[in-house]
Amino acid sequence: MSRLVFFSFYIAVSLVSLVSQGQSTILEGTIPGAENAEVRLMVYADQISYKLEILDRTYLSENGAYNFEIELQEINLVYLEIEYFTFALFLEPGGHYILQSDSISPDDVYRPYYNKDLLPAQLLTEPEPGLNKLINGFNVQYNEFTSTNFGGKYLNRQVNFINAFREEIIPIYEAYDHPFLLDYIRYKIASIELIVAPTKKPKLFSEYFENKPVKYNNPEYMDFFNAFFNQHITTNNKFIQRSDLISTINSQNKYPALFDSLGKDTLLRNEKIRELACLKTLKELYKNEAYSQSHILNFLKYVAKNSKFKVHAEIAENLYDELTHLQQSYPAPEFILPDLAGKPFALSMFKGKPVYLGFFTTWSYACLAEFELMDQLFHQYKNQITFISISLDKNKDVISRFKSEKSYNWTFLYNGNNFDLINDYRIKTFPLFVLIDKEGKVVQYPAYKPSEIISKELDKLLKEN
Repeated sequence: MSRLVFFSFYIAVSLVSLVSQGQSTILEGTIPGAENAEVRLMVYADQISYKLEILDRTYLSENGAYNFEIELQEINLVYLEIEYFTFALFLEPGGHYILQSDSISPDDVYRPYYNKDLLPAQLLTEPEPGLNKLINGFNVQYNEFTSTNFGGKYLNRQVNFINAFREEIIPIYEAYDHPFLLDYIRYKIASIELIVAPTKKPKLFSEYFENKPVKYNNPEYMDFFNAFFNQHITTNNKFIQRSDLISTINSQNKYPALFDSLGKDTLLRNEKIRELACLKTLKELYKNEAYSQSHILNFLKYVAKNSKFKVHAEIAENLYDELTHLQQSYPAPEFILPDLAGKPFALSMFKGKPVYLGFFTTWSYACLAEFELMDQLFHQYKNQITFISISLDKNKDVISRFKSEKSYNWTFLYNGNNFDLINDYRIKTFPLFVLIDKEGKVVQYPAYKPSEIISKELDKLLKEN
């Protein structure tokens, strides 16, 4: 092999390796007031299941500084999260970002986890032309346009306003020659066009989907896709009868039969679009009592194993995980936590008896109101059921004094700021209870509180066992 050929081969291999491994992206900054706290980069694994994953995590230094260096293959919308605060930004492969935050105070005050505050931060540095700056600027223009033209008005027959807005906006941003940005703008405008003219779906499909690549990682493309195919297969579809859909899912229980039947819809002839729409529909139907949940899960397993599209296999697996997570008859998430003396306990150690698991904080009056009734339940069922209370207070000494003063004798464990447990049990507010059977499987989530007469469920569970 000549040197020139060998060198060309080496370059080609290096480029393939670079693409497959991604490029190093740096995000750094400071968050005063939260020194030594954990800070995380979160990302949705996909925008069908919306399974939230940890991209990376670290701890703030003593002066509140952090530094992430991650490998990215494509642009990602990520969420920087700390305590009850969050900040969303787009990261590009190979980019260097500096984010500066105002001081925050993550003290023990009642803030539900589902309602995070916006981290008061400013992006000081990002790659040119400044994707985050441009998207934020467009969003301001978009919000002004929609509030001016559609606020309090019926949207029908106002497509001309949208066309005029598009013709004004697109040339401004085309100058930046950033495909992701242009797709973001195009599909965000398309979403309002869908609201204004829902009867023109074939025309919109031709314009925005037909013979075009699927933009899995662009949030506005996927928002438009989800809106476009929302109940598309199950509601007023002239090609697919509801009775046939029920029969295919409940009786045949074969994914290829379902996939082929959806091909009758002229908008679903493309196999990639069809399968993605099918996955979305399976998610919609899972909670519908007319359809077999076990068969839907079987379909997702099939796609995860056999799909010709790797990204669809991943979405199917994520959907399966999300749909079964904390559902009845599925394993409760394992954990290992210390008791108030520091001795570690795993949930699996309590197998053999049902477990009534509660999450609480001493600064939540709603939690404190349940403890006297919890004590009564403990004395009534302590030989038959294991009672566990997990504290999410920051100061373990506070929990120790509380337990000692009240003379509570069931198991108290300490979680502190352990995000994994909060995420695994989808803790949004307090108190939260979970009823688990003797094999470690979920019986009821969220379970009734002591004040909601959980004793009926406990008696029922003991009788079944």
